[in-house]
Parts: sequence; C-alpha cells; structure tokens
Amino acid sequence: MDRPLHELHWLGCATKRCCTQRTVIPTSAEIWRIASQLDVPPESFLRAVPTQYAHEPSFLLEPNGRRMQAALLRRALGGNTAACVFLMQLGAHNRCGLDPLCPIACQVFPASTDSAPPHLAETDVCQCRQWSLADLDRPRIAAQLEQLAQERQRYQQLVAAWNERIQSDNRTATFAEFCAFLLAEQQASAQ
Repeated sequence: MDRPLHELHWLGCATKRCCTQRTVIPTSAEIWRIASQLDVPPESFLRAVPTQYAHEPSFLLEPNGRRMQAALLRRALGGNTAACVFLMQLGAHNRCGLDPLCPIACQVFPASTDSAPPHLAETDVCQCRQWSLADLDRPRIAAQLEQLAQERQRYQQLVAAWNERIQSDNRTATFAEFCAFLLAEQQASAQ
C-alpha cells in the first residue's frame, strides 16, 4: 500500500495523542463501512453526544428534543484520559485498529476537514512533531476531502429524513434505532 508522507509520520508516532484528544464524528457511509466490515452493530463503537451546533448533522431521539451527534466511542485509559475505542495499545507504541477503515477525518490528519484547499488544522493536539504543509500529500487529501464532503451531504440528508420521521410520528426512538436506520439507508444506496 502506497502511504502518503503525513500518514507515515503519523504511524511513526508512538503515543497517538490525537486519538485521545479529538472527537471523531463519522459519516453514515463510514459508520456503514466499519459496521459491515467488522460485522458489529454501530452502537458497539459509537456514542450519542449532545451538540449545540446547528450546522452539523444532528439527530433527534424525541420530538423537539436535544440534538445529538454520533461520535466514535471513547474508552478510559486511566486518570482523566480517554482514547478512541479503536486505538490499540501495543506496549509503548499505539496503533489504529481500523486501518484502512478509519474515518477520512483521521486519514487526513493533521489537515483540516473544514474546507479546501488542504491546510493544516489549528490544533496543539499532536506532540510527536511540528507539522508543515510540506508533510501533506495535498492532491490526495483534496480527493479525500471531496469524498468527505459528498459523504457529509448524504449523511445530512439521512439525518434530515430521520428527524422528520421522529417529528411527524411524534415518538421517542433509541440510539440503536437511529443506527439501524443509517445502516439500512446506506446499504440501500450501496446496491
């Protein structure tokens, strides 16, 4: 597998502090890929987190209820530290257990996923190195960001359909029901 320079640098980092400091919000396509490839239910690796950001795809579990986002689950490492559920601790060296299924936001790190063209995210999360634009495979990241934009758009459509259903049916749903809805819709669009 031909890996870009920024990924090789990231693989060389022993601590993967970015995996303990960042909250990753996967798209419905990423949720479907992970769940179907690992043959696990999404709620085994996702959590519903409250959000107040209207511009992000946020779902309802009850009519006029609190807005939520699906984020990769975090597990306690000790003290006040929590890491992505897929971070594997291998002695002194940590590794992502999803490679190559990890969300695009993880694949393009330390690039920002906010907009194109590719640029460095404003973050002090990484302690393994000082990143520069020269570290980024900008054409590859640009293509990944385009894919991410398309997946986010589809996710927003699915969340809007889900929220409309919750409001019109005037019922409360579970996070597992939301996840099942996403999987069914993604499966239908993949065929």
